[in-house]
Amino acid sequence: MTHHFPHLYNDPDFDKADVLKTRYREQAAHLRDFNQYELRVVGGYLTIQLLLAGWFSSHPPTGLISAAGTGVIDLVLFISVCVMLTRARRRRMEVVGTIQQINEALGLYEAGTYLPGKAIDERRANAHLKIDWYLIPCFVAFLGVLLTLAAVVSQK
Repeated sequence: MTHHFPHLYNDPDFDKADVLKTRYREQAAHLRDFNQYELRVVGGYLTIQLLLAGWFSSHPPTGLISAAGTGVIDLVLFISVCVMLTRARRRRMEVVGTIQQINEALGLYEAGTYLPGKAIDERRANAHLKIDWYLIPCFVAFLGVLLTLAAVVSQK
């Protein structure tokens, strides 16, 4: 059940700008947290992939079934990382949307509000959100492990 406090918004002592600034700081903290989360997930995944590739080079699987099973496990790990990063990206986009609404409410998209004669360019600020850049190195690492696994198995 949603509670509304219309009397609060009509109170002359209520400062909407303070609420917006507080909310902005919270959303900016969320973005910093997402950056840390995504970097940890990608860094951990790439570390695992490098270790696997190195392990296969010195300890090749004993047969085709063993290699296929390892490949399936690596595929599941890759899919899990993709799901984690995709969900984090969706949440990040929600946070960015909230920040944009706050910017709009504060008038920051209007020239002169933020800087004399300039406004924040909303389109440029969101250009990086169109591609999930973290998935590219994850895919390359996954592919590298599979190729290493295939090369080791083909040498037997």
